[in-house]
Amino acid sequence: LRKIKEKLAPKGILIVGLKNDGVDLKQRFDMYKKEPNHHIYTWNPLLIANILDSAGYVPCHVMGQFDAWHKIDVVQYKNAKYDYCEKGLQKGKSSNTYNMWSIAVHPEQSTSSCPSYKKSVESIYNCEYLKSG
Repeated sequence: LRKIKEKLAPKGILIVGLKNDGVDLKQRFDMYKKEPNHHIYTWNPLLIANILDSAGYVPCHVMGQFDAWHKIDVVQYKNAKYDYCEKGLQKGKSSNTYNMWSIAVHPEQSTSSCPSYKKSVESIYNCEYLKSG
């Protein structure tokens, strides 16, 4: 994150999407030594904000929801994006897949822009950004 910040324009923003594995019920002790990715960290909104701050960013917002990718035909997706998104919410809830989106600004940027960035990232919540279009 610090190296990315060096490349980020002073008025740039950083958007990070992460899965919160801490709510994944399939991650049990009996999976120890069997889990191929050997994840050793998990994230929640507070920890994401902390790491962004530690890396020198100014966190504006972190939000999350249960959602998950699922298989779909590209033509179907283009014709029914909202339906695709809704199905992802249902799949996320049924599979306990919780994803988070965070937005942060370069420290040289005024935090007065944070409310509009927060509003933009919150439009992801419950597929709101697709309802108007």
